[in-house]
Amino acid sequence: MKKRTIFLILLSAILLLQGKNVLAKETQFYEAEYISGIYLNKAPGTDHSTIYYQTARFFREIGTDKFAYCIEPQRFFDENASYNEWQGYRDFTKEQIERIKAISHFGYQYKNHTDKKWYAITQYLIWKEADPDGLYFFANSLGGDEIHPFDNEINEINNLVDNYLKKPKIPTIAREEEKIQLKDENQILNNYQTSLGRIENNHLILENIEEGEYDITLTRKDNFFNETFIFYQSNYSQDLINYGDFERKEKIHLKIIETSITIHKIDAGTKQFESSLRNTKYQLLNEQKEIIDTLIIEENGSVIKKGLPYGTYYIKEIETSPSYQLDLEEHQITISQDNPKIELTLENKIIKKKIKIHKTYGEGNNFIGEENVTFEVYENKNLIGTYITDEFGNIEMTLPYGEYQLIQKNTKDGYRKLDPIKLLVIDDLDVTYELKDYKIPVPNTHTDWRILDILVEILKCLKIY
Repeated sequence: MKKRTIFLILLSAILLLQGKNVLAKETQFYEAEYISGIYLNKAPGTDHSTIYYQTARFFREIGTDKFAYCIEPQRFFDENASYNEWQGYRDFTKEQIERIKAISHFGYQYKNHTDKKWYAITQYLIWKEADPDGLYFFANSLGGDEIHPFDNEINEINNLVDNYLKKPKIPTIAREEEKIQLKDENQILNNYQTSLGRIENNHLILENIEEGEYDITLTRKDNFFNETFIFYQSNYSQDLINYGDFERKEKIHLKIIETSITIHKIDAGTKQFESSLRNTKYQLLNEQKEIIDTLIIEENGSVIKKGLPYGTYYIKEIETSPSYQLDLEEHQITISQDNPKIELTLENKIIKKKIKIHKTYGEGNNFIGEENVTFEVYENKNLIGTYITDEFGNIEMTLPYGEYQLIQKNTKDGYRKLDPIKLLVIDDLDVTYELKDYKIPVPNTHTDWRILDILVEILKCLKIY
C-alpha cells in the first residue's frame, strides 16, 4: 500500500511539473504543398553517409492550415500522430530555443518575406540550429549537387536574428547627477520599454535618481504576428514549432554612486579643528586649472562639494584666518568610478614669531649684558610665560599669533626698570628687541662757597650784613 501511494505521489508530481508548460489542446499536422524548384537535403547527426533528398514542402496544421517548422530533423514525420501543445521545450538549451524562435519569427511571412522560398530557407536555418552536427544544403535537383542560391536571404535572416537577440549594453554603474544618460553601445535600446526612467535615442534617461542600487527591467515586444510561439510534441513523429512574437526581458542591476569632495580643516599643531579656521576659502580648479567653484569651511570644520564629473581637480587655499599661515600647496585629486568620494584633511600652521631680547644696563655709551632679569609675558592679562636673562642678558621665546605685554620684574640696584612693552605677533618674521636699563640720577648736594661770598659782599653794600 505504501509503495503504491509513493508511486501515485511521484506520478502526480511529474504530471504537475509537466503541466506548467503543456497546453490541453491536441492537434495534428500534415505534409502540405511542395515548393517548386527548391530541393532541401539533410544528413542529420554526425554520420553524413546517408543523405535524405527531398523537395521542400510545408507542414500545416489540420483544421487551420497554419504552417509550422520541423525541429527534429533526425526523426520522420507521421501524419497520423497527435501533437500536444507546449509553450516551452525541454530538449534544447535556452540559447537554442531563443534562436529557433527568432529564426521562425523573422523567416517566412515576416514583412516582405512572403515568397514561399522563405519557408524553405527558414526551415534550413532551424535545422542547422537544432542539430549543429548535421549536414544541410540546397541542391540543383532531387539528389543533385549542392548549390547556394539563397545566401543573401540567409544572411538577412541571420542579421535580423543576431540584432534581435543582441542585448542592450549600458553601464551598470553611474554617477549621481540631476539627469543621468546611459548610452546603449549596441544601439538597440529604442526597441525596449523600461521599468524605470525613459528611453530616448538609445539612451536610458534617469532624472533625480538618488544614490543607491536599482533593479531595472527592459522589455522588448514585437507584435508583428500577434501569435504566441507553441512547440508541438509527439511521441511518434518529429516535433514542430509555429511562428510567433517575442517578449524579451532583460534585467539590469544599476548602481548609482554620488561623487563628492570633502575637505576637513585642522590645526597642524593640535590636529583639531579650531574655530578661527572657519571661513577658510579654497578654489576648486579643473584639470585645465580653471576655477569652477569656491569652497568655504563651515562651522563644523568641513566643506563638501557633490556631483562632480569624473576627472582630475585641484584644491588651492586662497584665504584663511589671520592667525594662520596660508597653505600654498595645490592639492591634486582624481574622482573616478573606483574612487568617487574624496576626503582631504588639510592643515594650517598657526603664525608664530621668534622673539629675541637682549637686555643691558649702564649709562652713556657703556652698556653690558644684564643677567638674571625676569620678564613676564601676558596675553589678555593672563600670564603665559616667565623668562630670565642668561649671563649675556639674552632671552629667546616663540609666541603664536596675538598681542602680548612684556613686563620687567627686576633690575640692578640704582637702575630704572622698563615700562611694559607691547609685543605684536602678526607674521612669522624673527625680531630682536634691544632693551636698556639706565642708571637712576643722584641729586647734587655740594655747596658753592664762591656764590656765598658774592652774596655777603652784596649785603654789605646794602648795609644789611
